[in-house]
Amino acid sequence: MAKRVALTPEQQRQKALASLYGKEGTNAGNAFIGQYLQPGVLGRVDTNIEGKDDIMNRYKAGLGGYTAPEYQAQREQMSRGLNSNLQTNLGQLAKAQARGKVYGAAASAQQANALTGAQQSKDNLEQDLMVKNIDEQQKRLGEYSAQQGNFNQQGLERQKINLGQANAETAAQTSAFQTIAGLGLTKAQNKQTNSIYERALRAMR
Repeated sequence: MAKRVALTPEQQRQKALASLYGKEGTNAGNAFIGQYLQPGVLGRVDTNIEGKDDIMNRYKAGLGGYTAPEYQAQREQMSRGLNSNLQTNLGQLAKAQARGKVYGAAASAQQANALTGAQQSKDNLEQDLMVKNIDEQQKRLGEYSAQQGNFNQQGLERQKINLGQANAETAAQTSAFQTIAGLGLTKAQNKQTNSIYERALRAMR
């Protein structure tokens, strides 16, 4: 006894359609879909966003905060301001000491105090710069996350468009198949009905 070959799911589907619409109607419906309604006929949008990787890499590169040149530029800018203030303060102190006739150890102590105050101001500004850099890191992390979320949303919207196109194609395929296969079924039924009439007429003669 010959072994029966199991039908694939597609073969089973075609067999079921043929039993409903007839072989001729099923073939006609499939032929129409194959000619005019192939998957992708309505087009698709590219889900890959051009330039996304380059943009995200630039954001990612800045997550560490200020670069060394940026950090140094801000430090130098602060130092210029401090040095300018120090020179002004020392100049004013020298004039005050001359008017007050403050010399020797007392004058040196006052100058040392001015220098110590300037160093403390420098240390404070250095800490401020570190805090500012931390704030910049948080800001850039937020921008990175926002941009990533924006790209994710764009990708999701494009996927929705493609899904809508695919669903529209499936609906068109189903409608076309039902119409054309239905016509084939009607044709077969009319042919069968005419055959019955002809046999009946011959029997009546």
